[in-house]
Amino acid sequence: MTINILDIYQEFYNYNNKLIPALEQVVEHLQQQAEDQALSLFIHCLEGIQWSLDVMILSRPYQKDMSFDLDTQKVQDILDGLTESLENQDYILMADILEYELIPLLKQFHAETEKMIEE
Repeated sequence: MTINILDIYQEFYNYNNKLIPALEQVVEHLQQQAEDQALSLFIHCLEGIQWSLDVMILSRPYQKDMSFDLDTQKVQDILDGLTESLENQDYILMADILEYELIPLLKQFHAETEKMIEE
């Protein structure tokens, strides 16, 4: 079975067209102190976050032509921060991590995959 990295990037691009706005909604709900709505939506996003991060990490050998350098320690720090914020029910921290760390990371890779697909 042959893996076509462009097909994977296309799938990542299409999926993140939905995931990123959903995560932005989670942030909005958290900022409006609607934690129940935020957590309900976030639960639905978790699998997509994991899949997206897996694509980003596992496709590193193919990222030579990208102006994107994935820092796996940064990814781990983001995940650790999200876990800690959930454990402590610190929803302000959770919103900040999503808004200022995870979403920008996904958006940056999303833009890079768009360039790869269009070439």
